[in-house]
Amino acid sequence: MTAAAILAHEVIGSGAEKVIVLGGWLGDRGVFQPIQHLLDQDKFTYCFADPRGYGGSLDIAGQHTNAEVAGDVVALAAALGDLARIASADSAAMAAVDGVGPVIAQSVRDWFDEPDHVALVDRLVAAGLNTVGPESSSEPQVLLGKAIVVSGTLEGYDRQGAEVAITSRGGTSPGSVSKKTTRLAVRMAL
Repeated sequence: MTAAAILAHEVIGSGAEKVIVLGGWLGDRGVFQPIQHLLDQDKFTYCFADPRGYGGSLDIAGQHTNAEVAGDVVALAAALGDLARIASADSAAMAAVDGVGPVIAQSVRDWFDEPDHVALVDRLVAAGLNTVGPESSSEPQVLLGKAIVVSGTLEGYDRQGAEVAITSRGGTSPGSVSKKTTRLAVRMAL
């Protein structure tokens, strides 16, 4: 699987509930423009993303698999971070985020360097805009797009601990085996 990329995306709304929206088969985020005004943008914050090979993400190379899309969506959620972190980052730090690059990073840095823009952000925060993003893990994301099912107990982990170990590394921990299962972790008594 290729490394996760930051997908082209558009964020609308200011609600506490966060939603990442992907277009259907052969679609990009543009298919949702006619209905965006109908969405509850006070309750939800919507992030409309283009998967690799579509719309603004057309030139991002990859394998174009469901697992890769899932990994990209997780990376997008983590990269959006919180606004204070983004506003205080220098352009080099922003450019280091996979898929951002120096041009976009400098553009974002320039935007936050404008006093009128800082005042706008301050007014939005004072009005209740949620600027806190998802908590990101410092663990290496070696399980992005992988579904790991744990059966029984694993040495050193209870069930919840095993799930945290998997999800903090980008994987999912469904409760049962299915055709989407990547690995099954089993402790065998000898």
